[in-house]
Amino acid sequence: MTLDGIQHWVFDMDGTLTIPVHDFPAIKRELGIPQDDDILGHLAA
Repeated sequence: MTLDGIQHWVFDMDGTLTIPVHDFPAIKRELGIPQDDDILGHLAA
């Protein structure tokens, strides 16, 4: 499948269309962010 013919995109920002499966603890470990820190706040600091 290529994206050449795609004209519209759907962004499911609140999980109403899909089941989100983000592993935030693993993301924090990979980036070296303490587990009690907010990811976006940590990156913005």
